[in-house]
Amino acid sequence: MQQKLERYFQLCGNMLLPCFLFVLGLFTYLWSSSLSYDTAVVFHYLFLSINLILLLIFINFNQGQVTFFTLVIFLSYIAVNCLKRTYGLDMTNTAWYHNIVFLLPLNLLFFYLFPPRRFIEKKSIIYLAVMAVEYMAIEYLSQLGQGIFLAFYGLNIVSISVFAVLFLATLCKAVSFGKLYDYSWLFATISVALGLYYAADPAGLSIFFLTAGAIILSMVIYNLVYHHYYDELTGLRNRLSYLKDSRRFPPKYSLGVISVDGYDGLRQGLTSRQTNELLILLSNICQEQFSDSAVIYRYYENQFLIVCETMNLKEIRSEFESIRRHIAASEFALHNHAMAVKITISGGVAEKKRTDANASEVLERAHKVMNETLKFSGNVISPVPRGERR
Repeated sequence: MQQKLERYFQLCGNMLLPCFLFVLGLFTYLWSSSLSYDTAVVFHYLFLSINLILLLIFINFNQGQVTFFTLVIFLSYIAVNCLKRTYGLDMTNTAWYHNIVFLLPLNLLFFYLFPPRRFIEKKSIIYLAVMAVEYMAIEYLSQLGQGIFLAFYGLNIVSISVFAVLFLATLCKAVSFGKLYDYSWLFATISVALGLYYAADPAGLSIFFLTAGAIILSMVIYNLVYHHYYDELTGLRNRLSYLKDSRRFPPKYSLGVISVDGYDGLRQGLTSRQTNELLILLSNICQEQFSDSAVIYRYYENQFLIVCETMNLKEIRSEFESIRRHIAASEFALHNHAMAVKITISGGVAEKKRTDANASEVLERAHKVMNETLKFSGNVISPVPRGERR
């Protein structure tokens, strides 16, 4: 049951958190007509505080893409607030406003499609220089009274079109991969768009930009905690999770280790994307085979550890043998690979004994029987029963 819930949240549960925060921000705005000025100022300072926290986190972890997202919405927020103080309700009729509203989604779309991996790198410095040139160009055009604006029933069609492309790009990627990262960009983008649309309202800009910042911050905190215990590629629990869970294993259980044969040579012949696809397919086969009867960990890069509390040594070896035969008989079609790839796996199984002091001894025994067999042959689940030995 627990694994079913985990797989559900991997597929569509990642949408729940950003969607909840977005709806919360929307209802807060609908209720904002009864808010006092002092309360509206609180939203303003909360947004500034969240962005400062995000920038400090991203710079500390040297993350490029979300750093630029935060920087773009922060600069746009400051610029629109300055316009509100200068022009008041006439702000939306100025060339300054329309140029900012065009530049914001354009930058967000660019950094979403062509993100820098690291904030401190040559590519990021070039991006920062380009952003500086953009704002200089906006200032020059705005002073001349020229705004990037195409009116249709009072709406800026140019800016709406860029926002629409950004929305579709994030939506397609979110639906395709189901990652919290993409869903967060999706709902944060909608919040920013609403913030600009209702920028003339007393609390509209602050509430919706605060919502966008809260969505990104919650995504960052969740990812820091999640990736601490779960493997980012496969969604399985990682080695740290195993070390933590092993303290609570029952007195009787079985475990097994699965490793891809010739992995180093295989990785040299495949791209990183193809290698990742292969590992994901392998993890899916393991999950389908064991369903709810075991807990699966990605222990090393090419090694999966499966712990089962309801099977003895003979039963868990039988399950491992089924996986081995399934993989040996399969052909894996990988992205941009001319031919289907065939692989084999080897494994070792062990059962908890009364004499074992802890889970490390059980795992070491499974590794030992697998490594001893790999000295002579691959595509074998060890130990081999006496009746199958030659």
